[in-house]
Amino acid sequence: MTGARRKQETDWIGVFNAGVFLILVGAMWAMNPSLAGEAIGFFKDFQLVEVSRGIMLPAPASNHPVLYGAVANLMLAYGLFQIIILGLRILFKDSFERKVETASGIVFLIALSLFLRMLADETIGWLGFLGGLLVCIGLSIVVSSGIRLLKT
Repeated sequence: MTGARRKQETDWIGVFNAGVFLILVGAMWAMNPSLAGEAIGFFKDFQLVEVSRGIMLPAPASNHPVLYGAVANLMLAYGLFQIIILGLRILFKDSFERKVETASGIVFLIALSLFLRMLADETIGWLGFLGGLLVCIGLSIVVSSGIRLLKT
């Protein structure tokens, strides 16, 4: 099969993955009936906070542990599910790029769930969480580029 033909094929593993994500979001919503109000409260709670002289960043004025905890659980569940997706991509001999993206996503989602859990437990504050988000992005880039380097 040619590369041009392969690009036109539907990524059924990706479609399956999207369906599972929707199921997880729906389950999270069903298990947390107050989540809509929590999310609205979160976005209404933002204010500008001075992080350094003359540097302002938006941050919620208070902690929202129910929302943070629910999203942490969602990210952890979806991150762990990505391990199954990676296995399927390997089993069905999916493209190298999709495997790398999935592996990178596993690291990002699981690390993000840890930082969200720390935020929910008030181990870190909002600005600490933003730093953690940068760590997650960096880890994802390192995993992605590291796997590509190993292939060469």
